[in-house]
Amino acid sequence: MDMDVEDIHVFTDIFNADELKMIENDIIVQSYKEEAKANHKKSIKFNIKIGEDIKNKLLAYNIYIGSTNELPMMWIKGDIPKHVDKVASVNHPSQFMYTNLIYITDDSNGGRLIIDEHEFPIKKGYGYRFKEGLEHETIGTDTNQMRLIIGPISEMGFPVGISTTILYMLITPPDYSNPYYFSPDNSKFMDMGDVPPEYVPAPPLVLTGWKVFYIDDINALYKVDDIIPPGTLYNADYSYWVYPVWESPKPPTIRELVSNRHPPAYTDNSLVFYKSHSLAPGGTAGVKNVRVKSRRT
Repeated sequence: MDMDVEDIHVFTDIFNADELKMIENDIIVQSYKEEAKANHKKSIKFNIKIGEDIKNKLLAYNIYIGSTNELPMMWIKGDIPKHVDKVASVNHPSQFMYTNLIYITDDSNGGRLIIDEHEFPIKKGYGYRFKEGLEHETIGTDTNQMRLIIGPISEMGFPVGISTTILYMLITPPDYSNPYYFSPDNSKFMDMGDVPPEYVPAPPLVLTGWKVFYIDDINALYKVDDIIPPGTLYNADYSYWVYPVWESPKPPTIRELVSNRHPPAYTDNSLVFYKSHSLAPGGTAGVKNVRVKSRRT
């Protein structure tokens, strides 16, 4: 163990070269990689069964895998925006002390893991444990080649990370020095009235949409650069990182102005048009009056 800083522990000797190769080439692990590639997914999470040898090795590094012997793993490519890990499933406790992740493969582009503004390499066999609540991200990673990770998991072996959610960045454009606004249980994108007042600009600007700048899966309903109207129902299968679009209200069109006017109290007959042969005999006089006249003649 080396390169430790406050609340962050770095391990370089959890697995030897043969063990890393065995994990990477496992037939189940490779099948998930192929699934991700076939479906153009940026990432895919899955569990694999592990034997007592791997389980005991993880236990020596204070990672306890329960009786199910299931180890959370993930294939991923490209950068992950800055975030704070949450419990990834409602079936697990809401509290944990540490995030743990172990890189089984290198990042071929020399990407880096940033934890609480400390920079670390993404290298085969390197493991990281850091305290719950620390912001972290990856930068400079290969956008075309997938890398394999054990975790992210808690010290009790259950998955943590960015749960399926909308992750609001309330500064336009996104400013990573400002806090995130998480919405894990919301069923729709926030309306203007839901935005914390300190983030609402002065009138006449209004919230016209949420611009997507990152998604956790290429198959998500919305894509990067889409602008989603406030109040749109949220598809809970995927996570979105969004920031607000504030614009001045557009002036109404002539058509809208006309359609919004109240109908007049009277009608100017000179402005009324009739279909051919639709008039009663005698022009615009009422039908009743024409009949009365005909009886008197």
